[in-house]
Amino acid sequence: ADKADATAKADAARDAVAKADAAKTAAAANAAADKAAVDKAASEEAAAVEDAARRERMLEAERTKVAEARREAAAILAASAKAAADKAAAGSAAAQKAAADKAAATKAADAKGHAASAAAPAQPGGQ
Repeated sequence: ADKADATAKADAARDAVAKADAAKTAAAANAAADKAAVDKAASEEAAAVEDAARRERMLEAERTKVAEARREAAAILAASAKAAADKAAAGSAAAQKAAADKAAATKAADAKGHAASAAAPAQPGGQ
């Protein structure tokens, strides 16, 4: 009976050791799974941060292109406005010259007319 009791105790001790080993193995597997999940989350976070930084760089490049295009458009508009102003000024100067030439021609024609009438002999029967 003592031998049977000792055998039962030894079996129970072996079962307890096996259960402890199984629990230890399960705990190690759980820890490895937790570490893998943490590593995956950290990797995904790093990728998201890098993606956000890449998108920000792309947006900044687009903003720079847009600003450059706006500067070019403003320069073109300014040049166009200056050309229009120069053309208007040239037109105004040409109109002033034409008016002055016309006035001079009219004045010359009037002077010529007065000279011709003054030089004409008095017509008989004139008043």
